[in-house]
Amino acid sequence: MKKHTKKFKRVKRNIKNKVRRKSVKSKRVRRKGSKMKGGAIPPCDKNNPLSINDIWTSMHTNNFEICGCAMRLNHAHKYQLFQNGQGPAKPPAPRRYCQTRLNYGIIWHTHPACCEVPSKLYPSTEDLLKVVKHGSHTSLIFCQYGVWSINCEQKLTDQQVISEIRNVIELVVKETLLHTNNGQDINNESLNFLIDNIFNRLSQQGLENYIPSYKIAFNFWDHYQDVLKFEISDRYKAINPNDHFY
Repeated sequence: MKKHTKKFKRVKRNIKNKVRRKSVKSKRVRRKGSKMKGGAIPPCDKNNPLSINDIWTSMHTNNFEICGCAMRLNHAHKYQLFQNGQGPAKPPAPRRYCQTRLNYGIIWHTHPACCEVPSKLYPSTEDLLKVVKHGSHTSLIFCQYGVWSINCEQKLTDQQVISEIRNVIELVVKETLLHTNNGQDINNESLNFLIDNIFNRLSQQGLENYIPSYKIAFNFWDHYQDVLKFEISDRYKAINPNDHFY
């Protein structure tokens, strides 16, 4: 009887240990999954290559956004752009947008500068969240005065964390638009306001720890430097479009 009791206790203890190990492992997986999103990044769709001149023409003639993927060719340090999407015109659509077919590693879209109501010169809240929520690590946004570059390697799946980051970014974007003629004026002061406030507020709430590689930069076309009087820094650089894009 004693032997049976000892054996029973040992078996019971082993089962408890096994359940505990399984529970700890499950928690680890959930915690890891809440921060990172796995999955292979699809290769860029190369069916419709565009030059930077094509982008410029589209921005100044089309009342809709175009978008696609890009490849950075290391030997030339230049981007080759490929189009695979086109959004609706505004009007009649209430807003402009463009959706790529897949979440490629490098994605891009335009903010049209033509028309009675040109697009804003700043990224939208959704533009700033794309590289955080989806598989893309780099997002390029072409506007009249330059190109925004938004980067992030970490991919979040925790909806509560995403919602908190969205709330921070959305409020800063709204405040920026209030002081820039609804996004139609751009200068060093407005750029600093947008970028500094996003990172300062994310840091204050401990949210920057989830996306430590998150970066926002604006590279302006060099032929606008004298007009807009941008101060060159790590965040803002004067670039010749033809030196960076095919």
